[in-house]
Amino acid sequence: KGDEKKPLQALIFDSKYDSYKGVLAYARIINGTVSREDELFMTENKNESTVIEVGHFKPQLNASENLKAGEIGYIATGFKSVVNCRVGDTITLSKTKNDVQSLPGYKEVSPMVYASFYPVEGDDYNFMRDALDKLKLNDAAFAFEPESNKALGRGFRCGFLGLLHLEIIHERLKREFNFFPTITTPSVVYRVRYANTNKIENIYSASEMPDPSAIEEISEPFVKLDIVTPSIYLGQVMELMGSVRSIYKNTEYIDEERVLLSFEAPLMDVIINFHDNLKSATSGFASMSYELIGYRPYDLIRLDILVAGEKIEAFSRIVPKEKAFSEGKATVEKLKDSIPRQNFSVALQAAVGAKVIARETI
Repeated sequence: KGDEKKPLQALIFDSKYDSYKGVLAYARIINGTVSREDELFMTENKNESTVIEVGHFKPQLNASENLKAGEIGYIATGFKSVVNCRVGDTITLSKTKNDVQSLPGYKEVSPMVYASFYPVEGDDYNFMRDALDKLKLNDAAFAFEPESNKALGRGFRCGFLGLLHLEIIHERLKREFNFFPTITTPSVVYRVRYANTNKIENIYSASEMPDPSAIEEISEPFVKLDIVTPSIYLGQVMELMGSVRSIYKNTEYIDEERVLLSFEAPLMDVIINFHDNLKSATSGFASMSYELIGYRPYDLIRLDILVAGEKIEAFSRIVPKEKAFSEGKATVEKLKDSIPRQNFSVALQAAVGAKVIARETI
């Protein structure tokens, strides 16, 4: 349908890293023509490069003279990372960059779920950093940065699109690099507004949370949650939604057998065990999807766990105020079963600030 004589417009629908040719952009040519040695320009990321090779899929990569309007093929861009060549971006030529509009639909993806990866042996830290660097070459949505923890040593805080993305990265570390990291509980990004300065700051873990007296407001990400389930499981799903902080929005019957339920819920409640619980409640028949709708204020507090009077940073987390007691009690009961018995009594305590709200004794 396109016009070969118009300036180049090519839509990237996938990209992968090749050791010899750099990033291969899989593209559909909407208008214009692209050939080897052309100077490329990415309209959204503003990156420039020189084409190393173009070609078609047969299904293996098959080099050709050029790609014309209406064709699908690959463009070897020479970029060193897929971050420079994101899906949905528009490729044009440097000489026509001022005349070409971006194709609609491009959306910059940002991590939604955070978890920390720590090497089991401290000596493996550099090896793990190299492994994560190589994974990032192929995955533009994956982000990581170094962090350290008193209990676990040096590691990396990693950002993912969701829990499935986390599992994929974990599995690739195991299969491709034979690496088995320790993974902390997934969490989300909270936003804190300070009382005296009105400054807003992102909080990635409970250890970064400031003193409660300095906080004006704390917000957490909310999602629009859609659940498709056979109508016979409607009662079980509504009961499950009652156990998380959800706001019911709508029920829509797709046909006689299936129903679509819409809710708004905090992302934190959706990423921890919710999918497993939904599958259990509906014998595996229900499915779910969610999308971010923004941040909303909520009464959230930091829950600390003390072992023998000493605060263990690795166990600290941010929880809703009304769930602090039940979460604290469940955690210390679980720790009581996990920590070996000693020759003297050891106190396990859950505390909010200086106030102990639950206790078990080994």
